[in-house]
Amino acid sequence: MRIVAVVDLAKLAADHLHASLSGVVVMVRSLSNSKAAPLSLPTHLQRISPQSRVHRSD
Repeated sequence: MRIVAVVDLAKLAADHLHASLSGVVVMVRSLSNSKAAPLSLPTHLQRISPQSRVHRSD
């Protein structure tokens, strides 16, 4: 019985993660459609990717 409950909990957690990830994707898409995207997205990408830092230093 415990193993079945753990499997059910794992399935619920996976469904919740999938739902939250799809929600984030929807938020990013709506942000990219808004006018604030050209200002917010490049700075966010510069923090993540090291290549943009190299190009900025050049």
